[in-house]
Amino acid sequence: MRGLLVEDEKVLQKIHSFYLESLGYSFDLAKNGKETLNYLNKSNYDFMLLDNGLPDIQGIEICKKIRKNQKTGKQSSFPIIFVTANSSFRQDCLDAGCDDFVVKPTSQETLGQLIKYWIHQYQQKTINNS
Repeated sequence: MRGLLVEDEKVLQKIHSFYLESLGYSFDLAKNGKETLNYLNKSNYDFMLLDNGLPDIQGIEICKKIRKNQKTGKQSSFPIIFVTANSSFRQDCLDAGCDDFVVKPTSQETLGQLIKYWIHQYQQKTINNS
């Protein structure tokens, strides 16, 4: 399983990278919205951990763009989990099309459970649609 970690804070990049590596996931790290969109144009992912407070493009806007591209078939479908410090964005993130939302700081166990759960949900959806 391969993910895209989108995080601009260096300390959180290291923490979340450690979590993902310990859980056995390979991933790319995007530090801003522009890098995120570039990665998405080059690769397919099984999941995304997305921060909202990026320096150039807000995560909510990125999520909306991804979901629009998925509906038109321009991009494969995968779970998007917001990992953000501001709990007041929860409904906005859900409205933008994310699958789940967790407030920083979070634990390796929580992230692992969310990723596993949502990957399973998407795999089931694929099986049921074929």
